[in-house]
Amino acid sequence: MLGIEPAAGAAEATSRRDVPTSIGNFGTSLAEQLVRDGKRADLIIAVDALERAPDLNDFVAGMKLLLARGGVAALEIPHLQRVMEENQIDALCQEHLSYFSLLTIDRLAESHGLEVVDVEKLAAGGGSLRVYLAHAGSPRRPTSRVSAMLEEEIDGSLLDIHAYTRFAEKALTSKHKLLAFLIGCKGEGKRICGYGAAARASALLNYCGIGADLLDFTVDRNPFNYGRFTPGTHIPVLPVEAIDDAKPDYILILDRDLGEEAVSKLHHVGGWGGRIVASLPEVRLIEPGRGA
Repeated sequence: MLGIEPAAGAAEATSRRDVPTSIGNFGTSLAEQLVRDGKRADLIIAVDALERAPDLNDFVAGMKLLLARGGVAALEIPHLQRVMEENQIDALCQEHLSYFSLLTIDRLAESHGLEVVDVEKLAAGGGSLRVYLAHAGSPRRPTSRVSAMLEEEIDGSLLDIHAYTRFAEKALTSKHKLLAFLIGCKGEGKRICGYGAAARASALLNYCGIGADLLDFTVDRNPFNYGRFTPGTHIPVLPVEAIDDAKPDYILILDRDLGEEAVSKLHHVGGWGGRIVASLPEVRLIEPGRGA
C-alpha cells in the first residue's frame, strides 16, 4: 500500500499509521517515477481528489500509467446532477476546481484509454459517485448501471447548456430569499447565529455575502476553529455551547450535511423561543425536536 498526499502534515500523519506516503501532487511525473521503481497498482483509490486536480488530463494520464493491466481505479466525486437538482450552491467551494457528471468522466476516461466499468451512487457529501475505471479493452465489461446512469443524465438535460443557466438562476433566487429573510429578522431586532464553519458553510456565506452584520457568530465542533473567523466573511467561530449562552432567536444551518445533527442537538432551544432555520434548498423554519 502507498499513499500519495500533497499536504505535508496529512502525509506525516498517514505515515505514522504505518502507511508509506509520498508527498506531492499526483500526475504523470509521479506515476512515471513509481513505474521506474517497479510499482504498478492493482487498485487506485482517489477520494475527493479528481475535483481538486489542477490538471485533469495529467491526473488521469498518471492513473493510466500506474494502473496494472488488470487493475481498477476507483474515483469518488461529488455528483453534478445532484448538485444541480438539489440546488446545492454550498457545494461549489473554491477548493473544487471541477465538477463531474458520469458523462464527463466517461469522456475523460475514453480520451486516456480508460473505460468506465461500474458506478455507484453514494449519500456522502450531499450525493456522490464512486466510478470504477479499467483499461480499455480489459476483460472487465461495463455493468448495466453505467448505461443506466448515462441515460439518466442525458434525460436530466446534462448535455443541454440551458440546464446550467437554469441552475444559475435558481441559485440566485435562493441567495435573494435567504438574504431577505436574514435582513428582515435583523430589522426586527432578532439575534441570529450560524451552525457550521466548514467548507460548505464558507461557500454559502461568501456566495450570499452573509457577514457579521447578519450573523452574530457561528458554531462548530472542531476545536481548531474556535477563536477564528470564517474566511472572507469574518464571522466569529465559537463552540456549540455558545448557543446556550447567547440564546439566539434563530440558528441558521450553514451546512446541509449538519441538518440532522443540528436538530438533534438543539431540540431544547424552543425553551427560550429559539428557531432552527434550514438555508437550502429553500429557507425553512424547523420546529425544535422535529426532523430536518
